[in-house]
Amino acid sequence: MYSLSMTIGNRLDQAMKAARIKSQSELARISGVPQATISRILKGVGAKGPETETIKKLARACKVSFSWLNEGEDPDNIDMHLSLIHI
Repeated sequence: MYSLSMTIGNRLDQAMKAARIKSQSELARISGVPQATISRILKGVGAKGPETETIKKLARACKVSFSWLNEGEDPDNIDMHLSLIHI
């Protein structure tokens, strides 16, 4: 279920599914973000979160807003993100 308390890893996973990106490797090719970085984000590991530029690249590749991917908030596109519940 969709929740504003989801992690960036959860949101990235949902965004990948919605964009029909089938693998971390495919997302790496599309976004220019190393697959190892994508893996760390999805697993939620690391002392700090991903860099802003990394999140921007991933958001563009998945066709979601930076603010939704980063924070889980985007009042302009909330309907699209709520539709991810049914994936």
